[in-house]
Amino acid sequence: MMRCLFVSLLGACFFLFGAQVGAHEDGSDPYDERGLAKGQWVRPALTRAAQAIALDELHINPGLNDAWVSDGAPFQGLFITIYPELELVFVAWFTFDSQPVTGVAAFGAADQRWATAVGSYSGTRIELVLELTTGGHFNTAEPLAQQNHAYGTMVLDFQDCSSATVTYDVPSAALSGMFEVHRAVDSNIALC
Repeated sequence: MMRCLFVSLLGACFFLFGAQVGAHEDGSDPYDERGLAKGQWVRPALTRAAQAIALDELHINPGLNDAWVSDGAPFQGLFITIYPELELVFVAWFTFDSQPVTGVAAFGAADQRWATAVGSYSGTRIELVLELTTGGHFNTAEPLAQQNHAYGTMVLDFQDCSSATVTYDVPSAALSGMFEVHRAVDSNIALC
């Protein structure tokens, strides 16, 4: 039986498959008739995702939340977070500038780049709009950072729970292409 061990603040359900967790001290079963830990709350979209997992069908689900990397670009990658209750995905892309940068940053490196993306999903495909945030200062609200909400596009196509193809297009930087990613570690594959 699939049991939701606990639900995170973001609504992700952490499952135990076929495992039995001990009863409460008074001997009562810690799970309700749906297999959820008593007192936990799961939204319908997450329940649908859990049903897809149980049927061994790959659909975009919170089990894909992880750090994803490409062997062709060491020390770079994506953080992917699925919000099933909103039917949205957030991605943070950590990379470097496409050209050598001269100069020194006071904090971090002058050539580090990160872009964020938000989008929707269907089946095994996520379509995202890339955003670039600039103009802020370290750990302060002033000056207020600015966001370019149409910096580019990104598409993630998942082949399975441990690999995907990323396609990107950033017209203002004349960058487009594709690369393969895999999980940085395999510990979350069972959740997928």
